[in-house]
Amino acid sequence: MSESKPIPIRFSKDERLRLQQAAAIAGYKYLSTYIHDKALGLDQTHGDPEAWAARQEINGRLAELGRGQQSLQATLALLIYLVKQKATTGDVSDLIAALEHAVQRRILPSNLLAEIEPALAEPLQRMTNG
Repeated sequence: MSESKPIPIRFSKDERLRLQQAAAIAGYKYLSTYIHDKALGLDQTHGDPEAWAARQEINGRLAELGRGQQSLQATLALLIYLVKQKATTGDVSDLIAALEHAVQRRILPSNLLAEIEPALAEPLQRMTNG
């Protein structure tokens, strides 16, 4: 790996503000990376506003998938808990029906279990957080 050293560069307030805005529009998290890429002509992937908008949309969808995955993991943990507690098939079926109903109504908040069955919410919370 080659050695890198910082190079001090002076900008006026207006210049720095314009650079920060351009970096944000181009999708850069850090101003230094934006300046580096611009200076070396490496900014083709960041420079397109449409590509930046697409990246933002993808990032949003990935975050949404992550939240969905957490809900699924919590549900699976609950089902495992019910099996370990030797819950009846009816108990598990009731839970699955309630979850399906909530998904159909598009209400799947993080505290869904507390709304469905408050008595089971505390043990699941301990299992998933501890």
